[in-house]
Amino acid sequence: MRYGAITALHGISFKVERGEIVTLIGANGAGKTTTLLALSGLLPIAQGRVVFEDAPLAGLAPEAIVRRGLVQSPEGRRVFAGMTVQDNLEIGATPWRRRGQSIADDLDRVYTLFPRLAERRTQLAWSMSGGEQQMLAVGRALMGRPRLLLLDEPSLGLAPIIVEQLFDKIVDINRQGVTVLLVEQNAAMALSVAARGYLLENGRVVLQDRTERLQDHPLVREAYLGG
Repeated sequence: MRYGAITALHGISFKVERGEIVTLIGANGAGKTTTLLALSGLLPIAQGRVVFEDAPLAGLAPEAIVRRGLVQSPEGRRVFAGMTVQDNLEIGATPWRRRGQSIADDLDRVYTLFPRLAERRTQLAWSMSGGEQQMLAVGRALMGRPRLLLLDEPSLGLAPIIVEQLFDKIVDINRQGVTVLLVEQNAAMALSVAARGYLLENGRVVLQDRTERLQDHPLVREAYLGG
């Protein structure tokens, strides 16, 4: 993966098994977000391949990748500020609405998972707190009916108590049958919910293991878990 002449990722290889939560951890600039953008088709891949459910994704447009079941909730939330909660969620369901399918069950699922959104369904997104906007971003991604949900820095800028509540919801989403690939700088939270993890540094995978082993690894403890 390159930005012009700069190589951002160096032959990284990882897998996410169906039903897992897998996390990519690492410092700023490690290549975590770039990895998700490549998986989503938002950045071209210079070499290598991405395979999802035994089918290659190379060359597919982002909207085609979403239709395959790989849906991303982006870093920084990126909700549509001037639109209501419900409108934001309905935009996430665009592939299904274009096919004439009902999204009522999808809305019910999101509102059940995030009751705060149900209370604010007519509220404009800009007027919501950071935590509420993050709920909305995740809910919008769920409206795409993901089989693999990509979460990019969901804890960014949120208070610790909100982070804990959000990660509880991520576990709930996984228990409902959605596989999750989680990118996080908050390594402690990410490793607490994931089954396996990969540590990225300078665009390379330098460690991979079950999360309980990564939590005990000296490099992870010193650099990411406060010793």
